Amino acid sequence: MISLFTLFEGMLIGLFFFSALFSLFLALKYIDRKTNLAYFVFATFLGLGITFNLLGFYSNQVSEFLLIDKISTSLLAIAGISYIYLLSNLTKYVNRPLEIFAIICLSIFFIINIVLPNGAAWSHVEQMSPTQIFNVETIYYAEGTASRWLLFVLAILLLLLFYSSLAIRFLFRTGQKQKAVILLSMFTIGLSGLIVDQALIYFYNIQILLLDDLGYMGFIVLVGYINFYSVLKSAQMKKDLEQNEIKFRSLFQNAGDGILLIKDGKIIECNKKSLQIFDCKEDELIGKAPHEISPKYQSSGELSSELEEQKIKEALVGESLFFEWIHKRKDGSLFNAEITLDKFIINENHFLQARVKDVTHTKSMEIQLKESEFKLRTLIEGMNDGVMQVDNDDRIVFVNNKFTEILGYTLDEIKGKPGYEVLLDQADHHIIKKMNTLRTKKVASQYEIAFRSKSGKKIDFLVSGSPVYNSEGEVIGSFGVLTDITLRKSSEERIKLSEEKFRSFIEQSSNGFVLMDKNGIIIEFNAAQEKLTGIPKQQAIGKYIWDIQLSIIDTSEIPLLEAKEKLNRIKMLTSDPKRGRSFIEKIKQTEIKIINRNGNSLVILQSIFPIQTEKELYVGSIYIDITERKIAEEAVRNIIDSSPFGAHSYKINGNDDLIFSGYNKSAEQILGSDHSVFMNKTMEELFPHLTKTELVDVYKKLAKGELRNYEGIIRYDEKGVRGIFEIFAFNTGENKMSVFFIDTTEKRKAEDIIAIERKNFLRIFEDSPIPMQIIEKEVPHKRLIVNKAYSDLVGVSIQEIYSSSIIDAVKNENLPVELYGELSHMLEYNGELENHPFNFYHKKLGKRNLLLTLRPIIFNDKECILNVVQDITEIEKARKELQSAFNYIQFIMDSIQSVIISVDVELFVTHSNKASREYFDEEAEDEYLFNMFPGLNFIEDSLRDAIRNQSESDSTTKSIIKENGEIQNFLLTVSKIKNEQQPGFVLMIEDVTERQKIDELMIQSEKMLSVAGLAAGMAHEINNPLGTIVQGCQNILRRTSDVLPKNNDIAQGLGLTITAIEAYMKERQIHDIIESMRTAAAKASEIIKNMLQFSRRSESKKVKYDMIKLVNDTLELAYNDYDMKKKFDFRNIDIIKEFPESLPDIKITVTEIEQVIFNIVRNAAQAIHEENNLEKIPQIIFRLKLEAEYVVLEIEDNGPGIPEKISHRIFEPFFTTKEVGDGTGLGLSVSYMIIKNNHDGILTFNSKVGRGTTFIIKLPR
Repeated sequence: MISLFTLFEGMLIGLFFFSALFSLFLALKYIDRKTNLAYFVFATFLGLGITFNLLGFYSNQVSEFLLIDKISTSLLAIAGISYIYLLSNLTKYVNRPLEIFAIICLSIFFIINIVLPNGAAWSHVEQMSPTQIFNVETIYYAEGTASRWLLFVLAILLLLLFYSSLAIRFLFRTGQKQKAVILLSMFTIGLSGLIVDQALIYFYNIQILLLDDLGYMGFIVLVGYINFYSVLKSAQMKKDLEQNEIKFRSLFQNAGDGILLIKDGKIIECNKKSLQIFDCKEDELIGKAPHEISPKYQSSGELSSELEEQKIKEALVGESLFFEWIHKRKDGSLFNAEITLDKFIINENHFLQARVKDVTHTKSMEIQLKESEFKLRTLIEGMNDGVMQVDNDDRIVFVNNKFTEILGYTLDEIKGKPGYEVLLDQADHHIIKKMNTLRTKKVASQYEIAFRSKSGKKIDFLVSGSPVYNSEGEVIGSFGVLTDITLRKSSEERIKLSEEKFRSFIEQSSNGFVLMDKNGIIIEFNAAQEKLTGIPKQQAIGKYIWDIQLSIIDTSEIPLLEAKEKLNRIKMLTSDPKRGRSFIEKIKQTEIKIINRNGNSLVILQSIFPIQTEKELYVGSIYIDITERKIAEEAVRNIIDSSPFGAHSYKINGNDDLIFSGYNKSAEQILGSDHSVFMNKTMEELFPHLTKTELVDVYKKLAKGELRNYEGIIRYDEKGVRGIFEIFAFNTGENKMSVFFIDTTEKRKAEDIIAIERKNFLRIFEDSPIPMQIIEKEVPHKRLIVNKAYSDLVGVSIQEIYSSSIIDAVKNENLPVELYGELSHMLEYNGELENHPFNFYHKKLGKRNLLLTLRPIIFNDKECILNVVQDITEIEKARKELQSAFNYIQFIMDSIQSVIISVDVELFVTHSNKASREYFDEEAEDEYLFNMFPGLNFIEDSLRDAIRNQSESDSTTKSIIKENGEIQNFLLTVSKIKNEQQPGFVLMIEDVTERQKIDELMIQSEKMLSVAGLAAGMAHEINNPLGTIVQGCQNILRRTSDVLPKNNDIAQGLGLTITAIEAYMKERQIHDIIESMRTAAAKASEIIKNMLQFSRRSESKKVKYDMIKLVNDTLELAYNDYDMKKKFDFRNIDIIKEFPESLPDIKITVTEIEQVIFNIVRNAAQAIHEENNLEKIPQIIFRLKLEAEYVVLEIEDNGPGIPEKISHRIFEPFFTTKEVGDGTGLGLSVSYMIIKNNHDGILTFNSKVGRGTTFIIKLPR
């Protein structure tokens, strides 16, 4: 009889082994494999340990018990090691130091248990004593002394309990509370039972089996939980796997690259992109080896089959492979591909995934890039200037051969070294720092600097530098071109000093100034003009300018008539500013000789100019005394006339684009191009090279007023324009800006400038109205010479100025402290200051705006500083008003698109807008209307009639016949100008040719709609008699047939036989006649059907339709088109159809596509007919095919083709090459609109003169 104890212990062992086997089964099914494998090991060794422990209870021999106990304890130690791995996988908690320490402790215990004679549990066993369980079964227990190693066992169990608590705590923290509670309960029961049992054995020599069993039961419950969790997890994983397979399939089919799945060297699956790349169907790829869709040999010369085998082997045993391969499409064309080969395993089956990327275009671009790099390097190495590239730390990256030739350093000697250390003195390092600052701001620069050659010689260079960018647009260094200017440096500096010195004198001078209103009455007469003419201001104000000027002109030098002629120009400018503008160039810098009221004879340079404000027109006149400055003036004029400054103007349109709006002649000369074609184009179109710089954004900010001005240097080399340009850009009004530029590629020659004699300089200096003084450098702050203008400015006598230093001037002359600071800096560092603005408080005039210029000069063979002060208060005010008025009027008139011309009563042009000059292609060279615009002669009679009628406004339409025979219509509107002082007329001329064409086409369209409706009605009416004819033919055949008994009866009653009647009708071919009548009626019915369909109004509704049927229907319509039959027989053209067996229906508006095909066919037929080439067989080919996302229809004729000179215009509305009345020019334009706008398709053509034209229609699938 089996005792309850034996049964319980057996069940316990059985559960352990069952759970171990179940866990092994789950692991083999790849269900939570690591956790189940760990539990299999744990449960196996724990079950074996319990089994041997149970055997120990039935042993009555001490030696046998000790052996069994040693085996049981060793197995439990191994189970403890696997317990750590189980817990780590179950909770995902990782604590490597603690795990390693616990494993080491268990390993030590295992070894001690094996080595010690009695094992680690017992120190000494005296005997085996029997006892009964449940008064049924006798078992034995050991009596003796427990080993002290049991304390080590307790410590290990406590360590495992601590590790378990950390793992469960980790579960709580990661939100896995349910799992944590279950594990906490089971681990606590299992480990606590074992710990208490071992403690009782050690301290009291008492073993309670129930505690052991309780601990083991805890672990059995734990494995039940693990297995249940694993099964649930397996079900979830299966569900997730199915969902992932769907996602994978979607990603696989829609991948951007072609993907081929390969097994055993054959393609077993491919995605959509693969089919597109190889231009084939799926069954044409599946089952093939990769070398079967490749050429026989690869680019390396190896056989594709052998190389394929090698790559597959490498991929199966190694990591991912990436290589290039040549593949072959279905049509035999080859293409370059990049292949990524990856291995993956499913259920121990090895597969390869090949990603195929078509890189044909990329390869072509790489070849072009290499060629471009070679050309660039060849260009740089062949330059006559040195080239150097540095990184952001100024370390030299590259130098060219010319650099080596000039400075003696080779690239190997200086590469990687800081350029400023190798090439510059310490004193010049600050220049490089300044240039580095510009580089970080992505601004190009140009500067002069001295480099030290390898031999120690100093060589002066002009360095033109620009930033170097990486692919992300970040500055990674700079690139500089070094021009050797050593031989020219000395003379160039002297020339520059002389040039700028006299330019400053002229630009900053104060001269006589007169301001007049639009009637020529003087309203302003400055002090300089009083001194110049000797006429008090009070006498001049309110007088006419010509009265004042005639009173002082020296008629001995200028004849009175000539003087009056010059004054008439002033009258013209004041009374009629637009007409007077034509004289501005003649009047500018007009010299006159006067005798002033003081009796002095003076030579005066007079200039007049209009000043247009928002409300009034004024005229200004400047008078400059050039009596003693004639020679100096001539020199300065030469400098100005030879100045290379060009000018461009831009404005911002509604799309935030910079639009080119103006230029000067110097700009055309500098850039070497006709700027008239630049007008109204964007900056990006004209100068694409500049879009790579910050200049476009800077110009926009200037136009919007976000910046006031900008100076910089740019390098340009594109579209024939090449050079280095200095630019100065500034705002000129709302959304407008202008830029001045000069080509500094070639330095001006030193011998082109004539040095000014010292005597003339001194005379100009002393008499100049510009405040100036010269300060000696050797004796700091000593003023050598001061002119009267400076004395007047500061309100201190010249004697007092000479007796004081510049330091005293800060206090005595009320000068700003910054002036002293700038002077001190110049005295120490040889610098200079150009047009530095500052405010000065005049004792009488109050606050004034001044410009300060400080420049080093040589005076009396001493190093000195020239100090020039210019009062620009009134100039700034006048300049702003003048600029604002000019921009406003120019913008309004030039924005009107119609031709607008204003004339006076004598038909002299007073104004013409930009549209008039562009339309008639004339410039304002003469003031008479029909001389200025000869193209307007056709309106002369109508204009004179309107002027004679003196009506407020008169309109008439005029027509002209152009050279090509076309009629051009104009609407002329003449309006009277209501101005008694300046009467005249405004002409507005509009080209209404296209408008009238549209009106005529609308009328024609209405007529065509009426005709279509009439045709539809007639077609319905014709259908009824056609039906009667067909039915009658059918009845004739039925009633003469012997099939109907009634026919035989009636024939016999009349003495006839049906057989005889049929023989007669056959002999007389009556059956053939009736059959031809039926055929003709059916044909007529089909024609009427097509006519009804074509005359039906087009609907915007799209339907699925067969393109093959649509082409056939349209051809049938063309066969029966009356207009085509009347001019040429369409049936004489050979029609060839190249259609596939089947095409998918596509969504179209049937009547619209039918109209497009009909238009193209009609044009082709007409072109073939007009060519009349008897050597050709007239032919039109229709091709239908599938192409990626489109159904493609090609219509090819062998007509004369389209000439290249008109090929770009064939889709323009109203453009036609047919005779007048033979075409509207709208057929192809409407066709293009239908395909592109209504169907999101593509309409293109290819044409070769003499060989024919092919129109290609692509419609989305």
